[in-house]
Amino acid sequence: MEDIQPFQLVGDFEFAKIALEAMLNKGQIDWLLGLISHITNGNTKATLRNGANLSKAYDNVAITFTPVSVSFVEV
Repeated sequence: MEDIQPFQLVGDFEFAKIALEAMLNKGQIDWLLGLISHITNGNTKATLRNGANLSKAYDNVAITFTPVSVSFVEV
Protein backbone atom coordinates (compact mmCIF):
# COMPACT_ATOMS: atom_id res chain seq x y z
CA MET A 1 0.00 0.00 0.00
CA GLU A 2 1.23 3.47 -0.87
CA ASP A 3 2.20 5.79 1.95
CA ILE A 4 -0.43 8.54 1.92
CA GLN A 5 1.22 10.86 4.44
CA PRO A 6 0.50 13.72 5.04
CA PHE A 7 -3.05 12.95 3.83
CA GLN A 8 -5.51 11.52 6.35
CA LEU A 9 -7.52 9.44 3.88
CA VAL A 10 -6.74 7.48 0.74
CA GLY A 11 -9.44 9.42 -1.13
CA ASP A 12 -7.72 12.70 -0.30
CA PHE A 13 -4.40 11.29 -1.51
CA GLU A 14 -5.92 9.99 -4.75
CA PHE A 15 -7.65 13.32 -5.43
CA ALA A 16 -4.40 15.23 -4.83
CA LYS A 17 -2.54 12.85 -7.15
CA ILE A 18 -5.11 13.36 -9.94
CA ALA A 19 -5.15 17.15 -9.45
CA LEU A 20 -1.37 17.25 -9.65
CA GLU A 21 -1.15 15.02 -12.73
CA ALA A 22 -3.86 17.07 -14.47
CA MET A 23 -2.10 20.30 -13.44
CA LEU A 24 -5.34 21.75 -12.09
CA ASN A 25 -5.13 25.26 -10.69
CA LYS A 26 -6.63 26.28 -7.33
CA GLY A 27 -9.88 27.50 -8.90
CA GLN A 28 -10.35 24.25 -10.83
CA ILE A 29 -9.60 22.19 -7.71
CA ASP A 30 -12.10 24.20 -5.63
CA TRP A 31 -14.75 23.87 -8.35
CA LEU A 32 -14.20 20.12 -8.76
CA LEU A 33 -14.25 19.46 -5.02
CA GLY A 34 -17.46 21.50 -4.79
CA LEU A 35 -19.02 19.43 -7.57
CA ILE A 36 -17.99 16.18 -5.87
CA SER A 37 -19.51 17.46 -2.63
CA HIS A 38 -22.79 18.36 -4.35
CA ILE A 39 -22.97 14.91 -5.98
CA THR A 40 -22.20 12.99 -2.79
CA ASN A 41 -24.74 15.07 -0.84
CA GLY A 42 -27.41 14.36 -3.45
CA ASN A 43 -27.77 18.00 -4.53
CA THR A 44 -26.53 17.29 -8.06
CA LYS A 45 -26.74 14.18 -10.21
CA ALA A 46 -24.15 12.88 -12.67
CA THR A 47 -24.47 10.07 -15.20
CA LEU A 48 -20.93 10.00 -16.60
CA ARG A 49 -19.07 6.90 -15.43
CA ASN A 50 -15.98 6.71 -17.65
CA GLY A 51 -14.06 8.26 -20.50
CA ALA A 52 -16.24 6.56 -23.11
CA ASN A 53 -19.36 8.21 -21.61
CA LEU A 54 -17.66 11.61 -21.78
CA SER A 55 -16.50 11.07 -25.38
CA LYS A 56 -20.04 10.14 -26.41
CA ALA A 57 -21.39 13.26 -24.69
CA TYR A 58 -18.81 15.40 -26.55
CA ASP A 59 -19.81 13.76 -29.84
CA ASN A 60 -23.49 14.51 -29.16
CA VAL A 61 -22.68 18.14 -28.36
CA ALA A 62 -20.70 18.47 -31.57
CA ILE A 63 -23.57 17.04 -33.62
CA THR A 64 -26.13 19.24 -31.89
CA PHE A 65 -24.24 22.53 -31.92
CA THR A 66 -21.98 22.40 -35.00
CA PRO A 67 -23.68 24.36 -37.77
CA VAL A 68 -23.85 22.59 -41.11
CA SER A 69 -24.42 24.36 -44.38
CA VAL A 70 -24.73 22.95 -47.86
CA SER A 71 -23.26 24.80 -50.82
CA PHE A 72 -23.50 23.86 -54.44
CA VAL A 73 -20.67 24.70 -56.79
CA GLU A 74 -21.34 24.86 -60.49
CA VAL A 75 -18.63 23.49 -62.73
